[in-house]
Amino acid sequence: MTPIDLVSGFLGAGKTTFIKRYAAWLRSRGRRVVVVENEFGLLNIDSAMLRDDGTEVAELSGGCICCGLKRSFRDLLLVLARSDVHIVVEPSGIFNPRDFFDVAADPDVAAGMTVGSVLTVVDPAVIPHLDDTSRIVMREQLNSAGQVLVSRTGGLDEEARRDAAEAVAAFLDGPVDGRIDTRPWDSLTDDDFAALSVAGYRRTENDGRYWNHATLYDSLVVKAAAEFDAAELAEAVAMTYRDVGVVIRLKGYVPRRGGGFYELNCTRFDRGIRKTDRNHRAFVVAVGRTMNRTRLETLFSRT
Repeated sequence: MTPIDLVSGFLGAGKTTFIKRYAAWLRSRGRRVVVVENEFGLLNIDSAMLRDDGTEVAELSGGCICCGLKRSFRDLLLVLARSDVHIVVEPSGIFNPRDFFDVAADPDVAAGMTVGSVLTVVDPAVIPHLDDTSRIVMREQLNSAGQVLVSRTGGLDEEARRDAAEAVAAFLDGPVDGRIDTRPWDSLTDDDFAALSVAGYRRTENDGRYWNHATLYDSLVVKAAAEFDAAELAEAVAMTYRDVGVVIRLKGYVPRRGGGFYELNCTRFDRGIRKTDRNHRAFVVAVGRTMNRTRLETLFSRT
């Protein structure tokens, strides 16, 4: 049976960063790993980030595999089940895990693969700023998880990590039972990854709710038509969060003055910008609500 793991998490939680580590551990155990990368927007930036690390990726973009791309997701799993692979699914940040279990229970899918672990990544810094819709999305993701991984804890002391765990625990129905892990990911050992690979999952009661995420969030893709230095790009990102609308997630590749690119991997609270010398398509993706495309285009073409 082909194993399939799900790594979920709200927009910008750090799923791709964790999956890089998890996929590397699986490969070190002799497994061929394929990451099914689902992007709500039309351009899949996270796939490029994973491939930069040598990860094999299968893409589904332009919707969520729990609603608009559910059939395509099922068909892709049937294809992958014919190969000797370990599948890791990275859904969009606004994914509903109940539909993942519906697809996994499809008779044709279930005949060739089995669900291993459902892991949910959460950044506690965003919790106080979530609106009601986003809190519902996060609650669904967290309650399906066999293990919850709290991101960006490397610089936190013990008390701050305890506060983070309490903020996350407020979303969990029933006992926590050691399901929240606040350790920095750099400290995870082979034994830790082995435990995560058998963490399992939890099913929540289906209340009949169906989400079409195209009605909840917007995605904008604009060309990065100008070259930037570090200070100019930092200012453009800051102005995006200030002027464009309710921007939850900003990512992409922006040309760097003098050659190469900057990789954007930003949330409202974590402005991830790093240099890369690999060649990429110069685009920026923003996910959020009530966003101004013209303003976003202006910022990254500098017109």
